[in-house]
Amino acid sequence: MRWLNYAIFFIINILLTSLFSCKDRTEHIQTSPSFELEELIDDQIELLSKNEFSLYKVTGLNGRLEEIQLNPDSTAWRKELSIFKSADINKPGLIPFYTYSQMETNGRMEELYVLNDSGRSETTYLRILKNIGTLQITRISAEQNVENPIYRSTRNMELYFRGSERNGVLLDSFSIIGYQKMISQDSVVYSTSGKITK
Repeated sequence: MRWLNYAIFFIINILLTSLFSCKDRTEHIQTSPSFELEELIDDQIELLSKNEFSLYKVTGLNGRLEEIQLNPDSTAWRKELSIFKSADINKPGLIPFYTYSQMETNGRMEELYVLNDSGRSETTYLRILKNIGTLQITRISAEQNVENPIYRSTRNMELYFRGSERNGVLLDSFSIIGYQKMISQDSVVYSTSGKITK
């Protein structure tokens, strides 16, 4: 039941965020530009590795949580963050299957890519939030879905960034919440969250 409460809290949080983000919104729909998520992740891996940041990590499986403090090298950072590259939609022939919109909301700029053909990609949406004044990225959200006759999964991913005078933006924290169900097997709810520290 604990994992169920966690999942309900997560869903409520998403709905409230969506509700309040509608205030003072100016929306512009245009041709989809590309967004280099994979390149951004690679840049963050390099920055985190060079500056010897630590990682406080909490993982969960069906409500059971484990905490660990890590001092990752470049290989370990790559292992931790590569999953976010799977949400990259900047691939040949893929961008046209996304509807792109740009919105200004409460001092933030939101760029949103929404998949309009479910058979084309696992990434159903990709959202990038930026500070309007600096255009620095503050948050990236993505959802991925896979469904076939024997397997179903959903994964929600978040990346949070902080400003850095020397490096532009630097990853501050991340989270992943997922659900998996295979035929004839119990469902699995899992989560991972990480906080970057110096």
